[in-house]
Amino acid sequence: MPLPDQHFELGELELALGDSLPNARLAYVTLGTLNSRGDNAILVLHGYTSSHRFVLEDDPDNAEGSWGPLIGPGKAIDTNRYFVIAPNALGSSYGSTGPGDINERTGKRWGPEFPALTFEDQTNAQQALLAWLGVQQLHAVMGLSMGGFGAFQWAVQYPEKLRKVIPVLTAPWGSLNQAASHQAVTAVLESSAAWHNGWYYEHLSQMQDTLEGIRIKTLERYGVPAWLESELHDAIKVQARLHDMARHWAAKFDANAMLALRAMINRFDVRARLTEAHAELLYVLCRTDSLFPPSIVSETLDQWPKSAGTAKYVEIDSDYGHFASSLDWHKWAGALKQFLDH
Repeated sequence: MPLPDQHFELGELELALGDSLPNARLAYVTLGTLNSRGDNAILVLHGYTSSHRFVLEDDPDNAEGSWGPLIGPGKAIDTNRYFVIAPNALGSSYGSTGPGDINERTGKRWGPEFPALTFEDQTNAQQALLAWLGVQQLHAVMGLSMGGFGAFQWAVQYPEKLRKVIPVLTAPWGSLNQAASHQAVTAVLESSAAWHNGWYYEHLSQMQDTLEGIRIKTLERYGVPAWLESELHDAIKVQARLHDMARHWAAKFDANAMLALRAMINRFDVRARLTEAHAELLYVLCRTDSLFPPSIVSETLDQWPKSAGTAKYVEIDSDYGHFASSLDWHKWAGALKQFLDH
């Protein structure tokens, strides 16, 4: 049986930019057991168009790839030893409060009127979840891509709450490669006959066609065709699989969630605050990731405070770009396990 989602009701969540989110909730899954001291927890944060269930091997929505091979009994993140918590981001499409939900103030979907979010809001919501679960101290916070932004945010927002931070295929600021992409995605959505200024919910089938086209371009940018070619060895089959992946994703993801999360990403920048961090750092990039190239590594490592202790860098030698941490998980699993266990 698939591991079911759990849900945490936040109540009214005050937001950093001045609005609030009534009856906010977080969807999440957990693996392992919290110890009696409440200090063996690892918070794992998902990517932009993925879901919290990317920590599970049977997740069908792993839009940036699955970390299931890394997480479980005896694995790099050993759930016999650690309590793993993976929440879905606010504003996403997989169970936490997002634009597709009903706004109780109006009785209709939030749609394009969903409140503006920040990573500070995400971190506050996650901290409320952890307190409710009984977590006293985080052993680590780790995240992939957008989740890595969240990991950096945790390191500067709650520096005393975590021992280790592991940002993967990401950076301490969000506008890297993102602003132009945001503009391009927005333009494609607005050009769709189904868009109706973001009130497209009566035209979902047509909007899903638009989303499928956006997703194919994203998967190409992430390096997925190279992986499919290595698996299928046939150009026609590669294109067919690419379209299948895009269609599956488009049937579930809310176009307004894309814009809400992308806007949040564009607001994110903690480079000036890195000196506030107390956690040990393991920073993971990939040789072929065009979104977060290894050339950016020194900007983070040079700013990480020496008083925090270890600051390590691991570069995944993979041809799979932004999918490398999942498809070539074995190439960094050893470094991850050593960092967590020592």
